[in-house]
Amino acid sequence: MKKLCIFFATAILGGLFLVGCQPSAGRKFRVYDNGAAYTAGDFTCKSEEVTRIEIDWLGGSVEVGQTPSDRVFVAEEENELPDEKRVHTYLSEGVLRVKYCRSGCWGEIDETQKNLQVTIPKGIDVEINSVSANVFLGVLEAGELSVETNVGNVEAESVVCYSADIETLHGYIGIGSLTAKEIELENVFGEVHLGLPVCQHTEIETKKGNVTLYLWGDVCASIGFETQKGILQTERKYEQKDGRYLFRTKGNQSVTQALPTPILIRTVSGNLYVR
Repeated sequence: MKKLCIFFATAILGGLFLVGCQPSAGRKFRVYDNGAAYTAGDFTCKSEEVTRIEIDWLGGSVEVGQTPSDRVFVAEEENELPDEKRVHTYLSEGVLRVKYCRSGCWGEIDETQKNLQVTIPKGIDVEINSVSANVFLGVLEAGELSVETNVGNVEAESVVCYSADIETLHGYIGIGSLTAKEIELENVFGEVHLGLPVCQHTEIETKKGNVTLYLWGDVCASIGFETQKGILQTERKYEQKDGRYLFRTKGNQSVTQALPTPILIRTVSGNLYVR
């Protein structure tokens, strides 16, 4: 749980750094590099111009989906905010940076008006950093995927990517289907629900949150479950070998007859449910 403790500390510091101090006149938001180069409001460009997107968001929500067109779109749901409090974007050398508001902006911002919607092309890297915003990923094909949030939820419909690293402190992680070479999910206090159609390597860590794995189709799994107080609960058939739980396919084929998916689950008191 060492990495979780480090994440807990850095997330708190990151949240304070993002919102800054809060004097009587209002709130000062983080000053970021190249602030003068950012453009306020909705943004679009050709898909071929973007190889990576980096989103820094505070509250409200972030929704990322795939674009069927040849353009990238960044927009907020209709709001009446002044330009300095609207989304700000900056495209440089293939990296599209998306910020919550103007660099060093002063004042209060109504989070109900900060609902970001982004559509991107297939295959690009995606990085999302949030304090309290809920993050939703639709049907998505990406390169490297990284999502970090303090108290927001992270939900995804169906994601295919090279690698996935998703971390939260108090939120819920729920992913219908995730396919990647490397998967790392970390949640200190919330639950994790993950659907695995196929995977080469998966690590999930929680402190108190339960973990629910859905093994779709004919997926076999070799699960290592390290816990202090949690228990394994499942109605599926499995074997135990070398301290691991080996799950059969739904057709009752022995897991030893197929290449198992290696999974490691670590919790303190969270239970593991396998569906």
